[in-house]
Amino acid sequence: TFTGSLSSNVSSATERSAELRSPRVQSHDLRRHRRKLGGLLLASIAVAGALLGLVYQSIATVEFEVTSPMLSTVDTSTYQKITDEYFAGHPLERFRFSLDEVMLARYMQENGAPEIKSVGHNTKFAGFGKSNIPLSFRRPVVSWTNGSTSLYVDKTGAAFGRNYFEDPGVKVVDQSGISTKDNQVVASSRFLAFMGKIIGRM
Repeated sequence: TFTGSLSSNVSSATERSAELRSPRVQSHDLRRHRRKLGGLLLASIAVAGALLGLVYQSIATVEFEVTSPMLSTVDTSTYQKITDEYFAGHPLERFRFSLDEVMLARYMQENGAPEIKSVGHNTKFAGFGKSNIPLSFRRPVVSWTNGSTSLYVDKTGAAFGRNYFEDPGVKVVDQSGISTKDNQVVASSRFLAFMGKIIGRM
């Protein structure tokens, strides 16, 4: 038994699943099939575009751009390692649109790079999976020497051990004999912070 109708003017109850289909039913089926294929094509294009956008925004490899004029070459391997550690703990920030530059700068300052002043907000595309992150370094206004150890203090009172600028004109020689620890001033830290702020204002 065949169901359906070959006439476009005669409708049957099960014409969509019938064996016999009229040109009208066939045309409807073709339009429905084209709409389904078009929807799948648009969905595929949207997914591919989203994946390409994520790849474009991804930060698999970091290249640092020094924004301040330096007198010496900056070795970025230390900052690369610290940044990789930060991304290991914050995997959702491996995209330029989700990167928290303030938190990254604070993490770098607290984990072996106190000379970092800030991380720029204009992170740029630098190739497939690569991003260029601007770094700004502290400029010292006071140097502090204790034996063979030298530390520097900027105008905000922050102490650090790596200086890429010229040596400051004001130098403090600590003859108390108290050593330093982890690039932090153990003795006279408040005094150095005070001096850095005063000289910075002057």
